[in-house]
Amino acid sequence: MKFLALLSLSVAFATSSTAISAADSNGQPEIVKAEFGLFTVAGGKARFMPTKVVPLYNNQVYGWTMQVRTSKPLIRIKEEVTFPSKAGKPAGNGGRTEITERTVKPENGTIFNTWSVIPGDIKGHYVVRVTLDDGQSKTFEFDIQ
Repeated sequence: MKFLALLSLSVAFATSSTAISAADSNGQPEIVKAEFGLFTVAGGKARFMPTKVVPLYNNQVYGWTMQVRTSKPLIRIKEEVTFPSKAGKPAGNGGRTEITERTVKPENGTIFNTWSVIPGDIKGHYVVRVTLDDGQSKTFEFDIQ
């Protein structure tokens, strides 16, 4: 998998800031809505299609998007990706886990991350757990086929 910086998608998938302008009572970001799916750009417009199946086609872009409620200008993200093992075992049972951490700026209350299919990616079951500021987390499970 390779990470992509699709900044134009953050604007295209942004939601109304009026519904998500306040932080929850303990100051931690709150996940309002989270989805996993495919990202495409056609005719200059970005589109998101929720799904749990990613086609094993080179350059297919996929990832997650979250609507969050927070008053913080920046959110620390911890992302744990568990890959299937080459032996075909399910993720979490013999798979390999990579952890990345970074800080993101919500755009109109939306954060996201994308990857694209590259040569060498394997078919199988993947698990991505995203944790915000050591608080709420969301787990996405999907299959690359």
